[in-house]
Amino acid sequence: MLFKILLILVLFGIYQPTFAQWDNSNSNPAGFDDQSVPDFWDGINNQHIHTEAEKALHYPIFLDERNISVGTKIYSYTLNQFLWEFPHDENLEFKGPIQCKHIALIHAASNKPILWEENNPKASNIFYHVHRSIEYYEQLQEKLNPLSSKLVQFPIRQIPIRVDMKVDYAMWIQFSKIPMQNTSKTVPDPDPDLWNTVDEKPEIWFYTPKRARFPSWIPTTWIPGLRDTYFGTAGFPLDTAMNPSIVSHEWSHLMTKPFLGIQQNTVLNETYSNYFGSVIQGSEKMAGTPEYSTDPYALNFFVPDDVELPRLSKSESKNPANEAIPKLFWRLKKRYGNSADQMIWNALSYLNPKSDISSLSGALKQSCPKVFSREKCGEIMEIVAGVL
Repeated sequence: MLFKILLILVLFGIYQPTFAQWDNSNSNPAGFDDQSVPDFWDGINNQHIHTEAEKALHYPIFLDERNISVGTKIYSYTLNQFLWEFPHDENLEFKGPIQCKHIALIHAASNKPILWEENNPKASNIFYHVHRSIEYYEQLQEKLNPLSSKLVQFPIRQIPIRVDMKVDYAMWIQFSKIPMQNTSKTVPDPDPDLWNTVDEKPEIWFYTPKRARFPSWIPTTWIPGLRDTYFGTAGFPLDTAMNPSIVSHEWSHLMTKPFLGIQQNTVLNETYSNYFGSVIQGSEKMAGTPEYSTDPYALNFFVPDDVELPRLSKSESKNPANEAIPKLFWRLKKRYGNSADQMIWNALSYLNPKSDISSLSGALKQSCPKVFSREKCGEIMEIVAGVL
């Protein structure tokens, strides 16, 4: 009887399950609206967003969700917004391969470049947000003192970015036969002998989204208004290429690569990329584009200033650390301004691919005097000690 009542309420849009109702761990009193579980009205909105993103009128386009109160917005950008030179026609429209000296967009596991004329919203969104990430790191490099500025190292080669990948990475052969969806990766050269050399050719891969349904004999898998909610979906899709913070997250892996590596998925290289990916996008959350990212992918790093940060033990699992450390970094940033980013980045010089959570406190302690006074460093390390 209860199920029938819920079914009627959902179909008429009266009862709309939200992420906070399913998992209160990511809710917060500041007003972030994490509508991560699709409901009846979300389904309509998703169709609208997808339709707008596919209109050629908007090319080149990019998504933005910094203003939480208004949700995802679609914007367009033009040639004069960039300092780089691109091929274009007499109408100043982009044409040819989507590439520049930094990146080249490629169709999945092929050698076929993605063209501007294809009006590919994923490639267009990636292109814009990679350059936005590059601009952030250029500004960070300028703010660091001359001795520390060398810590910001840009890739020396053009980075291939593959869109709509469907298989996992494999050493030596590069493309395995293992299916994979709903994720993104920054992968090393397939030849391990080239790792950490000037000849290494890392890449960024964005995978296709895929929804996993419940068995067809369960009625909610085919009832409109329910089939795309928790009632009808076993696994939710994630379109990483359409999530600005994830694009910045992957580019941040390349920027931290000289210190933390990319050969292994470690706690520190994930937490650093989570933090800087969210900072670049100006929002304290990751994968926060509801139309393309659903529970359980969205991460929220907001903690009210009067609420104690979660504490981690040395044996803490990776997933809590992936949220707890960015929460710590965001608190330092809000209290001490953009200088906190400089301190956090300087700490990388005291870390390496084998470093773990226990190494981070010491790295921050050594980095702090390069940016802050002795008194402020005492305050900062007290906050750090409360978490690490």
